Amino acid sequence: MIASRPSLIRLEAAGLAVLLTLVVPGAATGAPAPATETAPAEDPGPSTEGATLDLWLSGPFGRLIGAPAPESPETAGQAELPPLDTWVTGAPLTLDTGRPGPPLRSWTVTATDVAGAGMEILAEGAPGPAAAGSVRLSGPERPGSYLLVAHASTVDGRHGSRAWLLDVPDRDPPPDGLLDIPAPDVLVSSDAGSAAGMPGHGCYLYLCVEIGMDPPLETVPRLDVVAGSALPLGLSDGSPVLAWEASYTSEDGSRSLGPIVGGAPAGVAADAGTVTTLEAPPPGDWLLKLQVVFDRERGFIDAYYRLRSR
Repeated sequence: MIASRPSLIRLEAAGLAVLLTLVVPGAATGAPAPATETAPAEDPGPSTEGATLDLWLSGPFGRLIGAPAPESPETAGQAELPPLDTWVTGAPLTLDTGRPGPPLRSWTVTATDVAGAGMEILAEGAPGPAAAGSVRLSGPERPGSYLLVAHASTVDGRHGSRAWLLDVPDRDPPPDGLLDIPAPDVLVSSDAGSAAGMPGHGCYLYLCVEIGMDPPLETVPRLDVVAGSALPLGLSDGSPVLAWEASYTSEDGSRSLGPIVGGAPAGVAADAGTVTTLEAPPPGDWLLKLQVVFDRERGFIDAYYRLRSR
């Protein structure tokens, strides 16, 4: 039987949308972003001198924590760094120490061409009277694969070096600076095949879309399923589904089931190798509305399917 429990996804997703649409201030107008965000100096409190500092990087790939910096660009592959698609050359990037995190006191961010074309400094900040809550910078301007390394210290005495692997495509940013990056397809599978859901309302990285009402049934992809069977859920880019919420409505509008909530528990990282499944509805013709939350704080999206359950 299909079980239901209260949904928290909409609140989580709304928070994600607010955070993610603020990643690149001025993008919609083409206005240049400031080099840093400043915050007033704070009382550092108890000494943390020498403590390890975690650093986070945000960009067109979402937001994720850095890995320990490898000894050299040649050993970047051994560090098992996931390649991050910057979508365009000179992509907007943001470095921070967490939410909340201690203000930065100094920082150096470098990008080294893995093919051996050299290293460049992308951002540098020396100790000064004002601490930085986060640092905004532009990614490499030439296509290629780059090892990005950030060395930073904070006002409370922490130090850290973290690394990320950037894949920079041969694509110029749009004149208005607005990055319209398509969300991955949401896939539902059964023994009869798989279907990519019709996108609905959602927020992905820098943009949000509101469709208002459910789409007309004739425009929604159909999938045959077996009642009560497990329907695997996935994303076309291979990334994990962080959380999801499903609801079924019979095509004649006489019955409804849900919401049904699933995904990784709060505070537990989703694994790309984990199989996520939804239980197929009882026999009948149903409209499935599925909302998924992407990892790396990329946002959320609704997807629609017609299921013929037998």
